[in-house]
Amino acid sequence: MFLKIKLLTAIALVFFVPSLATYAQDDLVGQQAPSWTLTDLSGEVRHFPEDFEGKATVILFWATWCPYCAAVMPYLEEIRTEYEDQGVQVLALNFKEDGDPKAHIADKGFGFQVFLEADEVARDWGIRFSPGLLVVDASGKVTYQRRSTDSAPGRAIAEYWAGQVRSSLNESIQGS
Repeated sequence: MFLKIKLLTAIALVFFVPSLATYAQDDLVGQQAPSWTLTDLSGEVRHFPEDFEGKATVILFWATWCPYCAAVMPYLEEIRTEYEDQGVQVLALNFKEDGDPKAHIADKGFGFQVFLEADEVARDWGIRFSPGLLVVDASGKVTYQRRSTDSAPGRAIAEYWAGQVRSSLNESIQGS
């Protein structure tokens, strides 16, 4: 009987538990960033990393309902303008959405490149919660990934994450 239970458990794990490489990838730091193809708000099809090779890139997986996203996005806009002369891109990939991301971006006046319906990309990157915040260096390697937090959404955590992004960008830019 014990052997039957072990066998049934093994079968269940194989067929019913999602791939750990796809869904439980908690740390991409040091790895090549997975590729993706999405259409931006202007209708242009963009390929990552091909269209962004040779440039450090900040990637934000976000949703309009996410209070952490709302807190960090103004800081990412500052980073976008601060580093644009060095070729840094800020890409905002919307996922798990139930609102109007186009209106949200227009209302806030953010200059990010925005991509809608990025749920599949988030799955491929192992992003399960928002915000997913990463920095990818010019060679395509992830140099920073936001860790989960018990901190409340707001200015303090957003400033901390912005500092982490700036530090990673500075290292990436100096190293290229």
